[in-house]
Amino acid sequence: MTAASAKSIVIAGGGAIGLTCALVLARAGYGVVLVDPAARGANASGVAAGMLAPAFESVLDPASKGLFALLRAGRDAWLDLLPQDRGSPTGLSQPCALWVPTSSGISTEAMAESFNAIGAQFEILTSAAVQALSPGLDPKGAACLLTPEDWCLNVTLVTEWLYQEAIRLGVQFITASVTDFSPGTATLSDGRLIHADHLVIAAGLGRGMASIAPELACLSPIKGQILVFEGAGPRQGPAIRSAGGYVVARASGAMVGATMEFGLDDLTPDAVIAERLQGVGASLYPDLAGAKAHHWTGVRAATPDGLPLVGPSRAPGVTLACGARRNGWLLAALVAKTVASQLANDALDTFATQMDARRFDIA
Repeated sequence: MTAASAKSIVIAGGGAIGLTCALVLARAGYGVVLVDPAARGANASGVAAGMLAPAFESVLDPASKGLFALLRAGRDAWLDLLPQDRGSPTGLSQPCALWVPTSSGISTEAMAESFNAIGAQFEILTSAAVQALSPGLDPKGAACLLTPEDWCLNVTLVTEWLYQEAIRLGVQFITASVTDFSPGTATLSDGRLIHADHLVIAAGLGRGMASIAPELACLSPIKGQILVFEGAGPRQGPAIRSAGGYVVARASGAMVGATMEFGLDDLTPDAVIAERLQGVGASLYPDLAGAKAHHWTGVRAATPDGLPLVGPSRAPGVTLACGARRNGWLLAALVAKTVASQLANDALDTFATQMDARRFDIA
């Protein structure tokens, strides 16, 4: 019996990070129970386009400035997690991403300078080449920037694959919340007490869990809204980034997003936001004008510096793996790998130090 197999771990939260942690820890030999009150995919991670975008996040998101190396490590960590058998697709694709300039946004030349500054790969394509790459796209005659640095996950497919693989490895799933913990025992919202040597909190904002881990007090909500089209927009090809938002191709219809509404934690769709997002999509793909779309909302959690809380809490036996802002899918595999290393007392890399759960010194 290994040291890992002698230990039981409860994970609170079944989104991208929680589910990925469950699989990685089960592979390492731990006995794992994942606890979440919501159905699979019914969380902020399910309201996502699945972009693994280290390059564009680094240059477009002020909170991610200077984090290209870390975000790219997050992208690459998926290669170790998902099988690369071409006959058994698991939802990871490498379709590149394309910057389409607008009159009010960053020019292609300025974007190229930003990519050079962070050391990201790219090439400049003519308008004709762009239209051949993504039929239906209207770049309005402009040259565009294409990068192979940014990939995509099919969120639905990857979520299901992670779940089935976790089940195969013996992970137990319970529909409830963790309301209390002390080393050896986790208390659930349905009154059950379950054995747990360790608790991993991957529960978004971690509402109601700040009494367990004081570091959660630093998290704040961000509401995000996206549109999901059925039968309209690009079905394959690169993710499109522009000043107003993004368009991600899906086989069943495109996704257009997204908002970052700081401080909001409600799930009410906003019709004004929907109209704006549809306008963003239609400006890039005219066939999206007037097309029917489903309006999805989700609430994510963010730390003051934009990086997640990953690592031991001050509370005994508790590890944090939450607060990834809008990069939950991008960082999930790296966060899970870091958590597994910390639980095994392995040497930690620079990325683990950057994400240290106690860096804000909340007592």
